[in-house]
Amino acid sequence: MVGERQKLINTIYQQLAPVEVHSNGYANTISEKMLNASIVELNAILADVIAYQLDYDLKMQKHAPRRSGGRDYR
Repeated sequence: MVGERQKLINTIYQQLAPVEVHSNGYANTISEKMLNASIVELNAILADVIAYQLDYDLKMQKHAPRRSGGRDYR
């Protein structure tokens, strides 16, 4: 049976996958924070990753990527 901590870690990694495409540094920082985080800290990290992705999506709606193929120009 998978514990609560492992479920949170799996969920964070699922949410982090699209973030890593446009912000590898942020994804690496989050991965490091997760190593020794408690369940409460993992919940906070998950909320932060979701907020980061929503903020990025909102920015991209206002300022779409300049390269063809839908990839971010940064």
